[in-house]
Amino acid sequence: MFNLKNVFIMKKIFLFLVLCFLYSCSGYIENVTINSAFSIKDLNNKEVQWLEPNLLVAIKKDLSNKGRVNDADRLCELYDFKTGWLKGLNVDQIVLPSLDFVNLVDSTLILPDDSVSDISLRSAYEPLGVLAYAHIQVLGTMGPFLQASSPYASDPNPYVGTVGKGRRLEAYYITTDPSLNSTRPSINYGISYSDGTWSTSYSWGNWVGTIGHSKETRQISMYIPNSGYSIWYKAHNAVVGWQGWECNGSAAGSTSRSLEAFAFHIIKY
Repeated sequence: MFNLKNVFIMKKIFLFLVLCFLYSCSGYIENVTINSAFSIKDLNNKEVQWLEPNLLVAIKKDLSNKGRVNDADRLCELYDFKTGWLKGLNVDQIVLPSLDFVNLVDSTLILPDDSVSDISLRSAYEPLGVLAYAHIQVLGTMGPFLQASSPYASDPNPYVGTVGKGRRLEAYYITTDPSLNSTRPSINYGISYSDGTWSTSYSWGNWVGTIGHSKETRQISMYIPNSGYSIWYKAHNAVVGWQGWECNGSAAGSTSRSLEAFAFHIIKY
């Protein structure tokens, strides 16, 4: 016999099941929604407009390895992986590096050891307040060198050291203006030698490597312990040329060839 009460109960059960299904779906959708707040920023908290395409691929892999799959997907939405440019930029929004921001090795600027602490000289060349100096075979102490920033995918520019001069990089240090210490992440860095040993790892303003001993170097390693920051770097030698980008503690360079130069870039993501 047809029972309206039973029909009413069945409708309520059906409605309850539908609501449960929709709720579970909404939770799933929430979990897979791409993080729209994700971005890559420089040390001045400005969105990075361009990154070398190979570096973008490496960052995507790094995000995935850290379990940040949604952010890796968001990276693909934000940047053109063929050109490296942030999508949707108008021509008048693109800010290219100043002509003054070139690798100063090309001008053969050689500084005596007691001048590398000149804060005014550093700040004149680096708006982000991060610089490197290097001791190079025959040429001596050189710098300041800047973070890699110029939009040229084949060769990072600027870089630390020399390319095409046959001079090995024997020591280096990275520094920041003391007034910016509170706004800059900690950074540890080291260098390895031809016997496979590594230097002690130091931070801001300390030399790694040797000066005056003509000791051959092979690889570098850098690491930022601060959450949210990453440091990317790549090495160069005469035989292999520029190698791939490494990140946060991985060795960059060759175990069988002298280190000549390296490029580095600190970003937030």
